[in-house]
Amino acid sequence: MNLEAVASITWAKTLPEIATEDIQHFYSPVKLFFGRKNINVDSVNTKAVYEKNIHQEFLSVTLIPSANHSMLKNSLVDSKSLTFFTALFAPRQLVDKRYYEGIEE
Repeated sequence: MNLEAVASITWAKTLPEIATEDIQHFYSPVKLFFGRKNINVDSVNTKAVYEKNIHQEFLSVTLIPSANHSMLKNSLVDSKSLTFFTALFAPRQLVDKRYYEGIEE
């Protein structure tokens, strides 16, 4: 198992303990985006922690199936050259359209 995989497992398991106390004190709107292809954070578990600890009227969550941690489309993650040329010639194609729709709300 590589170091990145170990770090992602550790973070996913410790986030609830780290964040729960802090997020219980959010009293302003919170917009969360989670990428399902995220290897750094367990998006389903993290979403559940936020939904449990933030009042529903303050929380908006968007789960993007094709995105990674940085909201980059999964098809671009392993190719620096493809990511570069996409950013250069079609920058709005770097991330899923649901991300753009969510940030425009």
